[in-house]
Amino acid sequence: MADRVVVMDHGVIEQIGTPEQVYMQPATPFVAQFVGESNRLPGGLHVRPHDIEICTTGGAALLVDNVFRKGGHWRVEGTLPGSGDVVELDLDASLSAPAVGTTIAIRPRRSTTFSDA
Repeated sequence: MADRVVVMDHGVIEQIGTPEQVYMQPATPFVAQFVGESNRLPGGLHVRPHDIEICTTGGAALLVDNVFRKGGHWRVEGTLPGSGDVVELDLDASLSAPAVGTTIAIRPRRSTTFSDA
C-alpha cells in the first residue's frame, strides 16, 4: 500500500492525499465515487452506504426495492419518492432487514457536500 495516493480523471489531478484522506474526505464527487461506493442525496450530499442509518423520526423517505445479504451486512436498495434517485445502504446483518415494498426513513451519519453539486 502507498502512503500517498493521486486520483486522476482524464489526466487531471482530482486529489492527492493518504488513502484515509482520499476515502474519508474526497475533494470532488468524482473522487467520492471512484474510491468507493457513494450515494448522492438531495442537497448535494454524498454519503457512503455504510454511513446511512434508518431512523424513526425525520429523515428522507426511501421506498425499499431490493434487500440482499452482502457479507456481514444487509444491502438495502431503494428509491427516493419524487426524484426516483437510487440509494444503497448497508445495515448490520444482526438487525432485521426492511421488507421490499415498504417505505423507511433514512439519514446520513456522515456525508460530504461539494460546492459544485
